[in-house]
Amino acid sequence: MDMNFSTFVSRLSKIRELNASKPDFVNRDLYKLLYKESSLLAGYEKIKSNKGATTPAIGKASLDKFSIRRLTTLSKVLANESWSPSPARRIYIPKPGKVEKRPLGIQGPEEKIVQSTMTLLLEAIYEPIYSPFSFGFRPNKGVHNALKIIDNNYDGMTYAIEGDIKGMYDNVNHHMLVSLLCKKIDDDRFIRLVWKFLRAGYMDERKYVSPTLGTPQGSIVSPILANIYLHEFDLFMTRKSQDVIKRNPKIRTPAYKILDNKMRRIKYNLLKPLPEQQKKDLLRDLRLTKIESLRVRMYCDPSDRVVYTRYADDFIVGIAGSLEFAEKFKEEIRVFLGTLSLTLYFEKTKVTDLRKDYAFFLGHRISIDTRVKISQVRPKGQHPHLKRVTGRLVSITAPIERMVSRLHTKGFCNSKGKPTHKVIWATQEDNQIISLFNVTFRGIFGFYSGVHKRYALSRINYILKYSCALTLAYKHRISLAKVFNKYGSKLSVSYGKDGKEVISLFRSDLTERKWQLGKKLPDPFRHIAVKLAKTKIYENCCICGARSAEMHHVRHLKDSKPGFTTRIMGLINRKQIPVCLECHDAIHAGRYDGIRLREFVYPEVAKR
Repeated sequence: MDMNFSTFVSRLSKIRELNASKPDFVNRDLYKLLYKESSLLAGYEKIKSNKGATTPAIGKASLDKFSIRRLTTLSKVLANESWSPSPARRIYIPKPGKVEKRPLGIQGPEEKIVQSTMTLLLEAIYEPIYSPFSFGFRPNKGVHNALKIIDNNYDGMTYAIEGDIKGMYDNVNHHMLVSLLCKKIDDDRFIRLVWKFLRAGYMDERKYVSPTLGTPQGSIVSPILANIYLHEFDLFMTRKSQDVIKRNPKIRTPAYKILDNKMRRIKYNLLKPLPEQQKKDLLRDLRLTKIESLRVRMYCDPSDRVVYTRYADDFIVGIAGSLEFAEKFKEEIRVFLGTLSLTLYFEKTKVTDLRKDYAFFLGHRISIDTRVKISQVRPKGQHPHLKRVTGRLVSITAPIERMVSRLHTKGFCNSKGKPTHKVIWATQEDNQIISLFNVTFRGIFGFYSGVHKRYALSRINYILKYSCALTLAYKHRISLAKVFNKYGSKLSVSYGKDGKEVISLFRSDLTERKWQLGKKLPDPFRHIAVKLAKTKIYENCCICGARSAEMHHVRHLKDSKPGFTTRIMGLINRKQIPVCLECHDAIHAGRYDGIRLREFVYPEVAKR
């Protein structure tokens, strides 16, 4: 039994350190590390609580009933390379707000564990060398990290290229992907395992399909393989951004030059001895000319700048320059993507004038606010003076109409944005209804927490609040006025054994904007070490103490059926506990409905 957990974590740290310090470092003996029992256990611990952990692929096997025996067997067959991944089960899920569906492959439990372990190794290699402008499917990076780059660097931009790669995940060239991996990995067995996953295929309506292009959609390893593939595009865009020729930013516009010369003449005349009235007239002219100059553009063209940001297969390029420059840049992008066997979706990839229209990226509208506001500033130690305080600043806003349309499809309002009751939630308890609406509130207002003009979200706040009130009214067959009389303006509901617990509807803050950024961890592998230290897979059955335990998994604690899982696993907030085969069968048969935690042989194991 391989329980040397610290070896795997220390090896991951060393791999990351070497790749960070030596850009040309080539990694060897990865496969020998991958098939170790502790490595596979780290892969299991990483995915065991995922939403789809207990979803079976082809057949009935899932991570439920996973045991150390299965882990040991998997380690042995990987060591002698006799293991091959089974085909995935392909299903089709709807795209948000669209009629068409996208394919998704469901992998088997052993396939998930091996891919999870592969992902840990690949992240240790590639995370130190990824572009700082790539954000999709990376640990501790997200949508808000990408938008923060735009928020900080788009002031003064003129155009944006909204990039769309046609069928990115379906068109990855396998040979090119493997050749890119071989630049950093010199391990034939590891590369052969990558080939096995790429060619494993899937079952689509009882028909086996063996792909020659693309990464397996829905698999754990697919996102990082796509990031490795597009890393070459990131490097290209970084070089292009650095090679932009800077223009002279001090060439003034003719309109500003005329006004500036007029102010110079007035200031020169003010130095002469003049009658008091004439001096007052000149000062008045100087002030009016100054105000007029603040309303016109000062320079002909700012320095050319290019800011590239990518999230998975979506990217946006901000350009401070001419339209001709933007169109030429778009063509260069198309040509380079062709070298990666990818196609730029020309119909969807457009050049947007940010001063007149908005670009759409990661669910946010991006534009340049060209309004000019003149204000009198009073710097410390200086005379008060007029200053242009806005103009050509980036504006990132929420797409309110799209959001209302989405709420309509989800049943919170009608097509015109008038709140309606949520029918499918009306059967829940009052506190559960509030809780479900709070989840929606926090999701929306958390996602748009960094936008400008947050007051526009008050419309979404109104729809959700009154939809919640209407749902309570529909459930109790009372009027809306009686709902607010009963629950108050905050829609507060008492619940629990003695009614001491209170839950209120989420109240959104529409004043403060703040991006929710991923944390930069000093030790990115500490969480793996913690998970391995707390693993329960080697424990005996925590109910009766029998040996040879397997893991009992619960998909959702809140959705568990009344009885054992609600009373025990819901109480200790755990989705897996070790149990023997007999106790496991009894759990699924409902024979442990009345058991209490203190009746367990090892209650501390269940809690851990």
